[in-house]
Amino acid sequence: MAHVSIRLPSVLRQLDSTYPCEVEVEGETARDALRALTTRHPTLGRHLFDERDALREHVLCVHNGRQLRESSLDAATLGEGDELAIMQAVSGG
Repeated sequence: MAHVSIRLPSVLRQLDSTYPCEVEVEGETARDALRALTTRHPTLGRHLFDERDALREHVLCVHNGRQLRESSLDAATLGEGDELAIMQAVSGG
């Protein structure tokens, strides 16, 4: 299992001051890493995943600078030292 870093957006940290800016977790895939993150910080789960256990529509996951879709979270194999970033999509006019 690879040790990876996950960066959280400030909007999530504003919801709960206990959420760190960055978390080190282990995982083989991006989904594994996100699950490790929500195991460590359980309340994050409701902000990241919907009732079908899919990433919420407004949540983006970026792996080493490349955006992942919900369908590719299981296929995105992680390497030692990789970085994941959680971002909030912005919409409106």
